[in-house]
Amino acid sequence: GIIVGFYNWTGKFFLDYSKELYALCRRKMKYFPIPLFGSIALGFMIGGYIYKFPEIRGSGIPYIEAVAQGKLKVTWYLAIPLMFITSMLSLVSGMSFGKEGPSIFIGGCIGYGIASMIPFARVYKNLLVAAGASTGLAIAFSAPAAGLLFSVEEIYRKFSSVITMTSA
Repeated sequence: GIIVGFYNWTGKFFLDYSKELYALCRRKMKYFPIPLFGSIALGFMIGGYIYKFPEIRGSGIPYIEAVAQGKLKVTWYLAIPLMFITSMLSLVSGMSFGKEGPSIFIGGCIGYGIASMIPFARVYKNLLVAAGASTGLAIAFSAPAAGLLFSVEEIYRKFSSVITMTSA
C-alpha cells in the first residue's frame, strides 16, 4: 500500500507539473518547442522501454489478471520500477495516461514478489497477486470496497470466502 500510495502521490505531482508547463507554453509561445521536442524524446524513451520489456505494455490490468490466475509469470523486480518510470514519463509529457492501471499492476507485482520470496503453495501465491492488485485499485480510487470487488469480480470471476478474506 505504501509503494502504490507513493506512486499515486508522485503521479499527481508530475501531472500538476505537466499542466503548469503546458499553461506556460500557452501564455508564452517561445517555450512551445520545449514540451514538443521533450514529448517526442520521452515517447521514444518509453517506446524503447516497452520494446525491451513487453510486460509493462499497456495498463497492465490484463497481464496481472493472467498472473493472478496462474497463467503467466512476471519479472516483478524489473516490472515495478519500469512501470513506475514509464508511467511517470507519460504523465509529465502530457500523454493520456491514467494512474489506475499501473497502480493495479504495481500492487499485483508486489504481491507476486512477496509470494515468490516466501515458499507458499501455488494457490496462495495467486491469492497474494490478487490481493496486491486489489490494494492497488483501492488506493488508486480511494475505495477499499472497490478493490475487494475487483478481485472477486474481475480477477477470479467467482465468489469465495478465501478470495474475499485475502483481498479485504
